[in-house]
Amino acid sequence: MAHAFLYTGAAVAHAFYGLENVRVVILYPRGKISPLQEKLFCTLGGNIETVAIDGDFDACQALVKQAFDDEELKTALGLNSEFS
Repeated sequence: MAHAFLYTGAAVAHAFYGLENVRVVILYPRGKISPLQEKLFCTLGGNIETVAIDGDFDACQALVKQAFDDEELKTALGLNSEFS
């Protein structure tokens, strides 16, 4: 799980794209990134999922933190972060 910061979302998406048994979910703030940045990671499909959040980068980061603070969810989904 990641939140998109500048081109980090695209780098994560392309690094993990097509890997078996890996699912990537990238959160990004709707309307707060350039169309080019959005195309870099929102058009891949496959094991890369993107979610536009109504909010800013801090809201995306807060959602990721909330997910990682939930030990039950973290264990059940096998969550890992690109920042780990």
